Amino acid sequence: MYELLLRTETYFLGLEPIVRLGGGLVAALIGLCLWLIGAHYSTLILGLLGALIGSLSGMLAGKWLGVDLWLAMAVGAVVLGVISVLLRNILIIVLATLIFAGVSGTGYLAVRLDSQSSTTARQATEETRTEPSFAPAKPPPFASMTQMDRLAYVDRIAGDMNDSSGKLSALLQDTWAGLGPNKWKFLLSAVGGGLGGLLLVWFVRKVILMLAYSIVGTATTLLGVQSLLLGLGFKAVSALDTRQWVLPTIFFAMIMLGWLSQLIASRSSRSSKAQESEGKQDTPGPKPPKKRSHGRWHKTFNRS
Repeated sequence: MYELLLRTETYFLGLEPIVRLGGGLVAALIGLCLWLIGAHYSTLILGLLGALIGSLSGMLAGKWLGVDLWLAMAVGAVVLGVISVLLRNILIIVLATLIFAGVSGTGYLAVRLDSQSSTTARQATEETRTEPSFAPAKPPPFASMTQMDRLAYVDRIAGDMNDSSGKLSALLQDTWAGLGPNKWKFLLSAVGGGLGGLLLVWFVRKVILMLAYSIVGTATTLLGVQSLLLGLGFKAVSALDTRQWVLPTIFFAMIMLGWLSQLIASRSSRSSKAQESEGKQDTPGPKPPKKRSHGRWHKTFNRS
């Protein structure tokens, strides 16, 4: 996990400070909302997500068709926003499956990169002791580089694409190439995680949905805080070089805390609704009118 976050930190350092501050603050606020109350406002979140994707799709379609961009973005946002709300049950299953697939694949990627980095560093140390001094030196692993070397490495692999999107694409390709022959294990873990998430959300949808929101909220919050701290000049990931266990501990602790908080909030919400419904049932209503009795002659007539 350490090298994966280190690569993220290196990419963030290539952005402008105002972008790191603004983007980090927005991401941290969105992540906190998803982390603590995401499942409670699931319909609203799906509608906003559909509107965002619809506006982006409308912008691309507007450029292609040559129509007004604002009109195309508005139409796309309304159409996909409404569709997302109407098909929210299907989208919940799809998104939960994608989230678990992403978590499983990213987890394997993080573990593999850390293991490969430590193995490469150990082999480089052994070769330095055994090989003669004129032997060509192999490049050190990404986690063993200095901050300036990492930035220069990203600039070198990006080539002519020196903008932020080009550097991000080059860094992702380098990360994918770092898996070597183990790419199929990454794909297998992602598919297995997706199938597991699909089965879980099929049987216990509400509980797993809260867990999925907690995972996404935790990841978004931590990335936002990392970007925000980098904008303030503090390299949090690099500072934890000798305490790499802190990062996964914080990540999993936040996931469990967010999951439990949403479960407690959901339980209290259901209990309050149940109390309200019981109170409405116990409220005395207007008594039905009593039947008028016609006296002894009426009873005699009925008996006869």
